[in-house]
Amino acid sequence: METGSLQSLDVKSMPKIELHAHLSGSISPTCLHEIWLSKRECGADGAADLSDPLEELAPSKAFDLATFFPLFSKYIYELCNDAESISYSTKAVLQDFQDDGVVYLELRTTPRLIKSAGITKEAYVQLVLSTISSFKSSTMVTKLILSIDRRNSEAEAFEVVDLALRYRDRGVVGVDLCGDPTKGDVEIFRSAFAKAKENGLNTTIHFAEAHQSSSENELLTLLSFKPDRIGHVIHVPDDIKQVIIERKLGLELCLSCNVKFKMTSGSFADHHFMYWKGTGCPITLCTDDVGVVGSTLSNEYALIAEHFGLKPNESPAYAREIVSHLAIYLKLLHTTFIMSTAEEKVDIAPEAVVSTEEKKTVEPTAEATTTETKGETPTVAASSVVESATGAASTAASTVTAAATNMQDSVFSMFGGGAKKEKVEDEDRGDNSGSAKAQKEAAAGENPEDEAPESEDVHFEPVIHLTDKVEVKTGEEVEEQTFKMRAKLFKFIRDSNEWKERGTGDVRLLKHRENNKTRLVMRRDKTLKVCANHYVVPEMKLSPNVGSDRSWVWNAAADVSEGEAEAVTFAIRFANSENANLFKEAFIKAQQENEALFNKPAAATEASTEASTEASA
Repeated sequence: METGSLQSLDVKSMPKIELHAHLSGSISPTCLHEIWLSKRECGADGAADLSDPLEELAPSKAFDLATFFPLFSKYIYELCNDAESISYSTKAVLQDFQDDGVVYLELRTTPRLIKSAGITKEAYVQLVLSTISSFKSSTMVTKLILSIDRRNSEAEAFEVVDLALRYRDRGVVGVDLCGDPTKGDVEIFRSAFAKAKENGLNTTIHFAEAHQSSSENELLTLLSFKPDRIGHVIHVPDDIKQVIIERKLGLELCLSCNVKFKMTSGSFADHHFMYWKGTGCPITLCTDDVGVVGSTLSNEYALIAEHFGLKPNESPAYAREIVSHLAIYLKLLHTTFIMSTAEEKVDIAPEAVVSTEEKKTVEPTAEATTTETKGETPTVAASSVVESATGAASTAASTVTAAATNMQDSVFSMFGGGAKKEKVEDEDRGDNSGSAKAQKEAAAGENPEDEAPESEDVHFEPVIHLTDKVEVKTGEEVEEQTFKMRAKLFKFIRDSNEWKERGTGDVRLLKHRENNKTRLVMRRDKTLKVCANHYVVPEMKLSPNVGSDRSWVWNAAADVSEGEAEAVTFAIRFANSENANLFKEAFIKAQQENEALFNKPAAATEASTEASTEASA
């Protein structure tokens, strides 16, 4: 190790984020040995036929892809085959990562069916989540990714996605595609991944691990699934590399795993880390299967210092780089599945934020489409430029530790998060998968108790009776209410780069009795001030808030609630998922009914006149 390298910064004590760690592969040989001894002592079936894990997983033992995958089905799964051993080993894995200085951990596991123990796939997921929940840690937050095995059928893949959706409110943050890269046809998983994306789940994929799984056809197929992160990225053709770079995909790199299992040629110094490091793609170092590989996350950071010459005193740029590796940007990036939430935050993720140039004064017609902008991935900037990586490590430690301490929940968002402490610029505005700024503001609002209670009908006798009645017209007199539901509305303010609450009240869909056009109107409680007023045009895309099943986000190209038509990004949150789905059904139905109407000539003129008149009330 070179003098003055990263190791001199005490890598183990530096806060780290682990995003690619397989649960079963992360069980240490010592833990497996303890389970093995316990099963032998009680005469458990099969345990006597297995060799000692300390021998089976000895550091000197060589593995490659051909011998690695059978290790799970024929050995590790045979030891961890009941609720007690699964829970015990999971706790040990959590403890090991915490002891290594990890402050945010995403474990991934394939839902297992263990007939001998009466454990269904769903029961297995429940068991792992329950164990994670019972592991009380003040320094580490743990979430779960459910993996689809390449050997799975299409039906099994859908089962994994359904489980991820069912348990995302308990800590499941996404879906992975993994398994023996020499097996399976990835095309059969297209629909399952599409369902995951449609429902707000984000995805990560093992990518180009082996020559057999690196054909241009397979890699293009996997990229067409629109993953948010990809792992390994070893045998990637040049044209595919350009696609990855253009998309700024988050890369999960596992140095020791790749070298030890001979997935890449040469030594550590020949690893593709250095190539990807220069592309601008966000990179996170990961362990993959630390129990088998034997290299902790701290050691992975020491390896890049040793073999790629990262020195603490080289330049402030390296300082920022080290912070970015350790904190995985803790900002609005396309890389992480992290989003910390403070108690006072309200979490809503926008699909797209309309830029200043897009704020055209257009009325809600068929021509008024929403526009999505794709920003560049921002670089990490320390609050004050440090002089060395030592200072960067200190900054990272305080930043990440504070984020972990304040973290109440997390969603698989592909965007960095962090405790609400300061405003950060958000240049990454892609699709409705979300912005971290927005997402940080919504998750803490998942408590239904924050919904304002409905006002009671209380009668007050007026002290003074007015003799003359004043007729007030709102424009709603000629409309029929087709939907009504209580909700809380938010509006994205681009200038200050934050969400502002617009109010709580009834969101309604009103259908005009003469022209049959439907608009969305929402008024605040008590004041009855209009906070949303626009037609439900066919071009609008109602997208789920990442990590929430009771929130929706959409762009209105011409909302007239403020008097003049303006492009607005709205987010709305309901008391529960059932109400949210009812809103979605009514919204889509209104779009379908409006589609033919807005294709008629002069629709723009009619819409402008009607909406402007109705907004003035």
